[in-house]
Amino acid sequence: MTDRLYFLLGDLTACTVTGALAALAAAWLIGPHWPVLIALPVALALGLIVANVAAVPFMRSFGAMEVMVPTMLGGLLAAGSAGLWAAIAPLGSGSAALLGASAGLAALATSSYADRCVKGAAAREGSRHGP
Repeated sequence: MTDRLYFLLGDLTACTVTGALAALAAAWLIGPHWPVLIALPVALALGLIVANVAAVPFMRSFGAMEVMVPTMLGGLLAAGSAGLWAAIAPLGSGSAALLGASAGLAALATSSYADRCVKGAAAREGSRHGP
């Protein structure tokens, strides 16, 4: 992931929008009458589907891999959290959107940190075996 402001803002937007949409979809589909063991896999599958569809408009401008990894993780986290919450108690759309956007940002932070760790390890490894 690059550090340029354009790409950082694009990643922030893609992850928050995708997370909010995935959580809203899970909260809309799953209700308090659902068993938790059924709600979680359905919510996770729904999160993947929503993330696949929602990430497409962002890919052209911000790069496919840079968008797909955090948005897929964010969709899983957002829909899974919202689906579990909705299976236990009713979840309003505002709460679902806020939960999803927060999950999307957490996924972006996690994937950015992992990217930095991998690139740092590769740079250290390359310097040991350099010319």
